[in-house]
Formats: sequence, structure tokens, C-alpha cells
Amino acid sequence: MNQMELTMDDAALEELDDAIHALSQPLTALLFAVEMAALRTTPDEIQDALNTARAECRRAVAELERVREAAARLEAGGSR
Repeated sequence: MNQMELTMDDAALEELDDAIHALSQPLTALLFAVEMAALRTTPDEIQDALNTARAECRRAVAELERVREAAARLEAGGSR
């Protein structure tokens, strides 16, 4: 492996690490929203918590796509 490949792989690994970190944020928020929904008592409060959970789920799916893309670039040798 030459120096250019090492640099590209390092950049791809850093990108993958950033994407995984970004994925953990909506998952943590999703868990919190679900926990809050379990503590709510009125239908409106439960609905609000579920709406938040749905939004965080969508955000997690988007971040997971970033993880997939970063992993694909890493597998391809780090090229962008």
C-alpha cells in the first residue's frame, strides 16, 4: 500500500467514524422519546412523544445511509 492509499483509507475511516457517531445521536433521541411516551398519560402527550420518535427514526435512517456510503467508499479503497 502506498502513502496515497493510506491517506485515502485514513480519510475514509474517519468519515465512517463520523457517520457512526452521527447515527448514535438520533438513536439516543429515539430511545428518549420512546421512554417519554411510556411516561405520558394523555393521548395528546403520547401522540407528541410518538411524533418525536418517528422524526428521530427518520433521522436515524438518513444517518445510516451515510454509514453505508462511508463503508462503501472504504471498501472501494477510500476514493470519493
